[in-house]
Amino acid sequence: MGVIYESKERYHEAKRYYLHVRIAACDAALKMYKQSIEQYIQALKESQMIGDSILVGKIQAHLGITYFEAHQYDKAVEQFIDVATLLDVISRPFLYEIYLIIGETLLK
Repeated sequence: MGVIYESKERYHEAKRYYLHVRIAACDAALKMYKQSIEQYIQALKESQMIGDSILVGKIQAHLGITYFEAHQYDKAVEQFIDVATLLDVISRPFLYEIYLIIGETLLK
């Protein structure tokens, strides 16, 4: 999404998006799941505002993984179902990539 904003010369939005996703990833790596979830939710809202379905799916997958790691299994399943439903309609090959990410996470 940051790339989309950059291509439209909307640099402030690009920075905000990059910040949310990168901070979320770092927080998750540090096992600061509450903060990570908050950042992913903010990035999700922004991606929904611009209507980028594939990006929404990617963020939902990462959000689901973070919920899973935080032992919030019901919320993780909700995100995984939402992303599967969304991507099954728009991009079946990408859906397989998401399933692979989810499977690798579950095997950890």
